[in-house]
Parts: sequence; structure tokens; C-alpha cells
Amino acid sequence: MRRLRAGLALLAVAAFAVFVVAAAWPARHDPPVVAGRPAKPPESRPVVSRPTHGRPSTAECSTPGLDSHRLIPDPTAPGGRRGVWIHRPPGPDSARVPVLYLLPDATGGLPQAKLARLLDREMCRTGKPFVFAEPDGRVTGYATPEWADAAGGQFALEHFVTATAIHLVEGRNRRPAALRAIAGFGMGGFGSASIGLRHPTLYTQLASFGGWFRLDDPAGVFGGEAAHAPDQLVSSTAVRRDRLFLVEGTAEATMLGTGPVRGEADRIAVLARQAGLTVDVRHPAGGHNLRTWFRQLPGAVRFFDRGWVRTTR
Repeated sequence: MRRLRAGLALLAVAAFAVFVVAAAWPARHDPPVVAGRPAKPPESRPVVSRPTHGRPSTAECSTPGLDSHRLIPDPTAPGGRRGVWIHRPPGPDSARVPVLYLLPDATGGLPQAKLARLLDREMCRTGKPFVFAEPDGRVTGYATPEWADAAGGQFALEHFVTATAIHLVEGRNRRPAALRAIAGFGMGGFGSASIGLRHPTLYTQLASFGGWFRLDDPAGVFGGEAAHAPDQLVSSTAVRRDRLFLVEGTAEATMLGTGPVRGEADRIAVLARQAGLTVDVRHPAGGHNLRTWFRQLPGAVRFFDRGWVRTTR
């Protein structure tokens, strides 16, 4: 009887030990399977999602860019001062952040608030921030200053864009040409092509919205010189790295003194491709206006992004 009691006591101790070990053993991470489907896992601490490389975070998308105006004395500008509007993405500036310079048409400035919202949205979508800036191209007494330095010395817009504006926008964080682009609308489209092709050490990408690529100079700004004509510059070996984004609406009907604007984008595209340049031509519905051109800005941003990535790797 004593042996039986001792055996039962030993069996009880062993069973209790097995229970303690089983209770302490960690459960499997896999949820149990019920009717061929995994059961809902137990509640746990929330997982913090992190943005993938190259995509914007919620904070970046919800923070607007910062606007500023830089002015210098210039007696040729209305009011005696010439400036540049600058829109910067959130965060510190650096020489690694690309810059896009935007030249408006002869009629004046761009709708800055709308432009900022549109380009901020594109930066949020791509996750690739950039600075953009609009230089003032107005000249007192000239309706068509051509974004040029007048041959007679009356004004110097090209110098303002290529030297003064770059200093005002970039300061000590001067960008390489690979991270700088220039674009323009209407007369600014001519100006961006002319200035961009004349200064390949400053810009490697350009966009022209409703621009033309031959000299049309009713005010005689160029003094008869052809050195500013994009269709003459595009075949130069110095611009072989350039990339061109060209927009011309299907209802483009603007007439110049030297002929129509319609057909200019395709004409310069042929010359540029023959010279080995990268060209993207768009023909959206619409005419010679910002409504037509602004709808193509997302495509221009994607085009510039590809160029900035390729040239900085």
C-alpha cells in the first residue's frame, strides 16, 4: 500500500511538472487554421509603416513649400527693381536639390499660387523635391524683350537669368548643370530654348511651352544677329548632353512676323534628334495659353526627374 501511495504521489508530481512546462512554452506565431483559412490573429501593437525609398512621406506632402522674393535695383525694370520669385520645398536647401527656372511670356508673370500648388503636388507624387524660380523679364518701353541682352545695351535679361538670378536663388549652394533646368511659356519658351542652348554649361534640360525656335525680333533687340536662334544652336557639339521637352497645342494659331508658331516644336525636334539630343514632344488639345500648357507640367516634371536621376548617378 505504501508503494502504491508513493507511486501515485510521484505520478502527480510529474503531471504537475508537465503542466508548468507547457504553460511556460511560447505559443506559435502562426494563427490556428479554421475551415481551411487562418483565424484572425490576436491584437498586437500597431505596425508603423515607413515610406519606400524615393516616395514622399505624409509629412512631406502636407507641408507647403516656402515662397520668397529677391530684388535688385534695375532702372530698366518697371518700378526700378528686378526680382525673382523663389519657391522652395520644405527642409534645408543644398546643392543636391535641383532647380527649375521658369520664364513667363511677354505679358508678365505667372499665376504663382496656382503654379506652386501644381508643382508641390507633383513633388509629393514623385518624392523628388526641387526648387523653382521665376525671374522677372519685363522691360520698360519694350513689349517683346525676347529674354535677351539687347544688342544696343538697353537692357540685359539674359545676363540676369544666367548670372544674377542663379546667384539670388542658389547662393552658396550652387548647382551643377546636371541639376539645373530652364523652361518657359510663349516668348519664355523661345527664351528658355535660346538661353538653355547658348549656355550648356549651366543647364542640361529645357522645356518650351508654345515657343518658337527661329528669330522673330520686331523690336530689333538682337540687332540682326543669328547667334540666339535655337534652330541654329541645336546642332552645336557643346549641347549634346541637353534634353528637350516641347509642348505645342493642336489649336496653336499664333502668328509671328516670320510665320506661324504651329509646327515649330516638330521642326526643332527633328534638328535636335539629328544632333543626338533627347527630345519629348507633346501635342495636347488647346491653344496658345497657360491652360493648355499647365496641363503638361506633370509630364515635364517626370521628364526632368528622369534627367536629374540619370545625370547624378
